[in-house]
Amino acid sequence: MTDEECREVYRQLVAMLNESQMNWVVEEVNEVVRAGEIIDKPVENSYKRRSSSREFITTREYTSQEALLLLIDAIDSVVVQTAFIEKEVTNFFRREGEEFNISPEVRFVSEEDSEPIIFTYSSAIDRVQQALILERLIYQLRAELRE
Repeated sequence: MTDEECREVYRQLVAMLNESQMNWVVEEVNEVVRAGEIIDKPVENSYKRRSSSREFITTREYTSQEALLLLIDAIDSVVVQTAFIEKEVTNFFRREGEEFNISPEVRFVSEEDSEPIIFTYSSAIDRVQQALILERLIYQLRAELRE
């Protein structure tokens, strides 16, 4: 993939995340990209004639391909891996619910909203199925970046 293609895919992913109210992921990745990659850089010692060098820590800009990979990794972590974790957690509560005859769900209640957010095993399974599709697309995109 060329630099321009990487920048275009990055822009498209950012637009999709912003539409999905996941702009916080974009903000986090953009902060990392702006800060640059931390590297050790060798420096020649000019005070001594013999060839000795030291290293100091500096940063370098991420390439467009590296920035895209950072965003892809963030999407994988936040969306795909979280769906798998949700499935395991709700599956645990489902088993506990069967054993102790309680409602097998996880509820999140915000002080601001009166309606709780409810996670159940069946809703987690739906998200995992979607996450598996996304995981395959991410795998394909990473493969295209390596070409």
